[in-house]
Amino acid sequence: MRTMERRDILRLFLVTFLVGSIVLIVAKFKRDFAYDIKSNLRSNRGYYPAVQVEK
Repeated sequence: MRTMERRDILRLFLVTFLVGSIVLIVAKFKRDFAYDIKSNLRSNRGYYPAVQVEK
């Protein structure tokens, strides 16, 4: 029983960690995407997010 409980706790921790990291990545991607669209509207030079974020 104790090993099962420990495994369930470990699985719960792993799932919460995965979900949290996915949410963080999605939030960061959305913010970067919106910023890229704004900068693209300002200066029409092709779609290169990495180059424009540096600016």
